Amino acid sequence: MLPVYAIATRGLAAQLKKLEGSATVVAIEGIKQAPKAPPSVEVGRGVRIGALPVGNPVEGLVSMKEAEHAYRANAAVFSTANDMFDSLLDAVGGKKD
Repeated sequence: MLPVYAIATRGLAAQLKKLEGSATVVAIEGIKQAPKAPPSVEVGRGVRIGALPVGNPVEGLVSMKEAEHAYRANAAVFSTANDMFDSLLDAVGGKKD
């Protein structure tokens, strides 16, 4: 049962990284398109995260939405595993707090 938690945790971490990268690219692209970007801000190139080569705001937003759905799916794995573990404890006479 515990490997389920490890797998879901790795999935959550991967999606968080994807979300952060996509948000950074969207922010950088917004700065590039702003009429007067602060001179102290360095504008970088897009990064490749997941299936989409992130390089413009639209791709970044799509990538962020994909990360949101995957994050929710991994969170649902946690919830389901907890429910199954509670059911197992009930079946063997464990005390549920």
